Amino acid sequence: MARTFHEVADDEEVMAYDAHGGIFVAWAMIKKEFQNGVVRHLNDALGPKIKNKAGALKKAKPVPVQPPRPKSASE
Repeated sequence: MARTFHEVADDEEVMAYDAHGGIFVAWAMIKKEFQNGVVRHLNDALGPKIKNKAGALKKAKPVPVQPPRPKSASE
């Protein structure tokens, strides 16, 4: 995961958000065979501003999961 974060640190589209408080990410342990489907579902459901550019995601069958949710003020 750390390698991926370092890679996107060189992406101008990602770094443009730094001036506005940065970006937020969520992660969970997902079995390899479900990963592309989970990402496809979250992309479809949440419509992120920065899209995952992996071509395999377009062909993946969506795997429904609960999307991340913001922390409440009491957490």
